[in-house]
Amino acid sequence: MRKGFTLAEVLVTLGIIGIVAAMTLPALVAKHQQNVLYSQFKKSYGIFQTAINTVNSENGIAYECYAARYISNQWDARTSQCEDFWTNLLSKYKILKECGYHQSGCKGSGILPAYKTKSQVLASGGKTNEAYPACNFPMSEYTGYYLSDGSLLYVYNYPSYTGNSITFALDVNGKKGPNKWGYDLFYLTLYKKSAKSMTLGLTGICELIEKDGYTAEEMMLK
Repeated sequence: MRKGFTLAEVLVTLGIIGIVAAMTLPALVAKHQQNVLYSQFKKSYGIFQTAINTVNSENGIAYECYAARYISNQWDARTSQCEDFWTNLLSKYKILKECGYHQSGCKGSGILPAYKTKSQVLASGGKTNEAYPACNFPMSEYTGYYLSDGSLLYVYNYPSYTGNSITFALDVNGKKGPNKWGYDLFYLTLYKKSAKSMTLGLTGICELIEKDGYTAEEMMLK
């Protein structure tokens, strides 16, 4: 005589499977989403570094728009050619839309994502770069450029340049979530390695990282 499962046994088994799935599925989804962000960050970084190499090669030498670290962890900023640098670099991208936080109708209109301020990040358990705890992050002074690769580039005070134009922000997946510092949004720095070599620094002069987020350097190593 063949023995089968009773309806009660089947229901109990299905219930256990459902409980296990409910417990593990969110973690699996979160892990997948994080892996996607890792890949997007590396892709955006590579595209940007290629653009840097191209414009500097065309110029014959690195534009004077970078930071260089010297003795005692001090930074030397060069910004005299930032306007030329950013104008030429942006010309290498296909820009789908341009919008500044300071421009009427941009911030809060759905055109640009909403991000936490420095005070909000710190209040919710986030942090800034420990070496530069006084760094400010005035997104109202950035212009956003939606790029054809899906990323969103923020350039400081473009086309009005100050010393902070050596730093910029990059949201690797544009308006898609989570729109959080250290997840899909990062501050990065133009950094000079040698007389003819400028790189996209992974350890910024300023960094803002929300709770459980990562630095740009950590994202690259994932």
